Amino acid sequence: MLPFALTIFLSAFLLFQVQLLLAKYILPWFGGSPAVWTTCNLFFQALLLGGYAYGHLISSRLSPRAQKRLHQMVLFASLAVLGVQTILWKSPLTPEKSWQPANNASPVLHIIFLLAVSVGLPFLVLSSTAPLLQAWLRQTHSQDSVYRLYALSNFGSLLALLTYPVLVEPWLALRTQAYAWAWGFLVFALGCGFCAEGLEQGEALPVPVPELMEGRAPEPGTPPPGKMLCALWLGLAACGSALFLATTNQLCQEVAVVPFLWVLPLSLYLLSFVLCFERKMWYARRWFHPAFGAAVLAACFVLYDGAWRHLTVQVAVYSATLFVCCMVCHGELARLKPSPQHLTLFYLMVAGGGAVGGVFVALLAPRIFSGFWEYQAGLGGAAALLVVVLLRDPESWLRRGGPRAEFALLAFAVLLPVSILLATPESRVARGLLVVLVILVLLALLLHLSRKKREDKGAPRRRAVWILPVATLGVLGAVLAVSAGQQPDVVLARSRNFYGVLTIRLDDAGDSENEAYELRSGGTIHGVQFRAEDRRGIPTTYYGEDSGVGLAVAETRKRANRAPKPRGLRIGVVGLGIGTMAAYGRRGDKIRFYEINPRVIQLATDSPYFTYVKDCLAKVEMIRGDARISMTRELERGERQKFDVLAIDAFTGDAIPVHLLTREAFAVYLQHLAPGGILAIHISNRFLDLEPVARRAAEEFGLQSVLIVSEDNDPVTYESDWVLLSRDAEILHSPTIWEQSEDEEKPARRLRLWTDDYSNLFQVLKLKW
Repeated sequence: MLPFALTIFLSAFLLFQVQLLLAKYILPWFGGSPAVWTTCNLFFQALLLGGYAYGHLISSRLSPRAQKRLHQMVLFASLAVLGVQTILWKSPLTPEKSWQPANNASPVLHIIFLLAVSVGLPFLVLSSTAPLLQAWLRQTHSQDSVYRLYALSNFGSLLALLTYPVLVEPWLALRTQAYAWAWGFLVFALGCGFCAEGLEQGEALPVPVPELMEGRAPEPGTPPPGKMLCALWLGLAACGSALFLATTNQLCQEVAVVPFLWVLPLSLYLLSFVLCFERKMWYARRWFHPAFGAAVLAACFVLYDGAWRHLTVQVAVYSATLFVCCMVCHGELARLKPSPQHLTLFYLMVAGGGAVGGVFVALLAPRIFSGFWEYQAGLGGAAALLVVVLLRDPESWLRRGGPRAEFALLAFAVLLPVSILLATPESRVARGLLVVLVILVLLALLLHLSRKKREDKGAPRRRAVWILPVATLGVLGAVLAVSAGQQPDVVLARSRNFYGVLTIRLDDAGDSENEAYELRSGGTIHGVQFRAEDRRGIPTTYYGEDSGVGLAVAETRKRANRAPKPRGLRIGVVGLGIGTMAAYGRRGDKIRFYEINPRVIQLATDSPYFTYVKDCLAKVEMIRGDARISMTRELERGERQKFDVLAIDAFTGDAIPVHLLTREAFAVYLQHLAPGGILAIHISNRFLDLEPVARRAAEEFGLQSVLIVSEDNDPVTYESDWVLLSRDAEILHSPTIWEQSEDEEKPARRLRLWTDDYSNLFQVLKLKW
C-alpha cells in the first residue's frame, strides 16, 4: 500500500503547488484583481472533475491491461507537454510575456485559456490519481482504509498550501519553482507507472468490468446509489465549494487582501475534508450542529455591519463560519459515502459538486447579483441541505428529538433578528422579524397542544416535524436576503464585473452646498464630486491641494511657468477613479490615465454623475488595461511619456496590486518620468503600511523621497498619505513640499526590496487592525 499512498500524497501536493504558482505568475497580467484567484479555482475545480471522470470511466469500463496502457500513455504525453514548454518558453508552466492580454476584454476566458495551455494535461493526470489508485486497491483493503487515502490526499493539498507562502515563495524565483515542480511531476509519473505495473503482476487487485456489463448481479449488500443520494453528494460538495469561494470573495474584496486571507479559506476547506474522512469520530453532530447555528448567527451579525472596521472580528467570524459549515457539509458527505465498490462514482459527484460551486461563484453570481451576495446564498444553501439530510435520516435528532428539537429551532429563529438588533439597534427589519417569530411561536404551541390531545401521536408528529424546520429556513432566508439588499445610504446605481462591485451613492442628500456623488469599490471610496456648480471642480477626497499629489502638481507647475519657454504639464495617473486628478488640468496640459476596469472608465467619462474628465481643460487620454503592461509596451514602441508628475494611485483599496510596487515596476515608471519629474505613490490604506516599500525602492534607484500626510477637511478632503520620489532633491526640498513633509518625525522601517519574485505583505501589516 505504501507506493500507492506516496503517489497519491505527491499528486495532491503537486496539484496545489501548481495552482499557487500559476495564480501568482499571471496575477499581474490582470491588474492584481482577487477575481484572478476565483477564476483559477474555477478552472482547477473543473479540471478536477475531468480527472475524476477519467478515473471513474477507465476503472469501471476497461480491463486492467487497457487501464495500464492508457494511463501510461497519458503520463508520457504530460511529460512531453512539459518538455515542449521548456523548449519554447525556456521554462515549464510559465508562458512568455507575449501571451499577456492585450486589453483584458475577457479576463475570465483569457485566464482559463492560459491555464489550459500551461498545465491542462498534467493537472488532469494529477487529479485522476486519488480515485484511480484507490479503485485499484479497493478490493484488497477495508472501506475505511481506502477512504483514508482520500484524507491523505487532502492532507497533501493542505501541506502544499501552507508551505508555499512560507518555504517556497520567499526563497525560490517563479521559474525555479516551475522547474522544481516539473521534476516533482517526473517523480510522480514514475510512481504512478510503478503502481500501474502492479495491475498485471497481481500486486494490486484489478478492478473488474462492472457486473452488469458481464450479465451478473451486483455484489450482495452494495446496491448502486440512488438518484437522491447522488444529488445529496453533489449538493453537499457544491455548497462547501461555493462557501469557500464566497468567503474568499467576502474577505478579499469586502474586508482586506492580505496574504493569509488568500490561504486561510482554502486551508480551512481542505482541513474539513481531512478531518471528516480520516476518522468518523472527528465529526459529531451533537457538537457541530449547535456550532453551525452559532456560526450562522455570528455571520448575520457581521453581514449587518456589526463589526465594521474590526478586521480581526470579521476574519474570525468568516473563518469560523466557513470551517463549521464545511465540517457539516463534508461530515454529512462522509456519513453518506458508499462502499468502496462505488467510490469512483462518489468522488465524481464530489468533484462535480466542487465544479458546480465554482461555476456559481465565478460565472453565475457576477451576472445574477450586483453585489457579493453569493455568501448569503451559500449560508442559506448549507442550512437547507442540513435540514434535508436530517429529515431524511430517521435516527437524526430532528426526527427523534421531540420538544427539545423544536425548542432548538425556535431559539435559533428568535436569535436571528436579535443578532440584527445587536448590529443595528434601529433596524426595522429586525422588529418586523420579531413579530413574525411571535406568530411562529404561537403556531408551534398550538401544534404541541393539539398533538397531546390526539390518541395517535405519531401522525401529527410526522406532520409537525416538517413545519418548524421549513419555517425556520424561511426566517433565515429573509434575514439573509435583507442583508444582501440593505442600502444604508441613497444608492443611485450598482454594478459588478470581474474587478469588483461599484456603487454610486448620494451623500448629504438635500444639502445644496455639500450634496455630492460618491463612487465606491466594495468598501473603498474611489472619489467624491460635489453637485453644486461652483464646487463641482474642487479636487476632493485624497487629491486635495494640500495632498502629496496636489503639492507635486503645484511645484512642477511653478517650475514650468518660470522656464524660459513656459509649457503645459504632462501628468500620468495610474488608477482613474472618478477622474479627480483631471481637476488639476489646465490649457496646454496633457493628462494620461491608466485604468484596467472598463466600467470605471465609462462612469468617469460618460455618466451623469461625474464630470471631472468632461470639464477638464487639458487634453485627456485614457489607456485601458493594466498600467504596468501598458507602460512597458509603450517603452517597447519607443514612446517615453516624460511625465512631470506620475501618480500611482492603486493602493487605497485593500486589494492592492503588488506588482505595481516591485523593483521592475519602478524601473518602468522612471523611464517614463521627465528628468525633474516627481513620482507620487498614494499609500493610504487601512491595513497596510506601504511607506517602507516605497522608501526601499527609492533607495534602490538612488531617488530622494518625502512623506506627505494631509489632514482631514470633511467633507472636502480626507486624510491621505503620499510618498513623493524624484531624482532631483531640490524639487522635493522646495518650501511648497518640504514644509508639509513628515520625514523628520517618523523614520521608515527598512525592508527587503520587493521584486516580481518576492513580496511580503505580512511585513507591512498594521498592528492595529
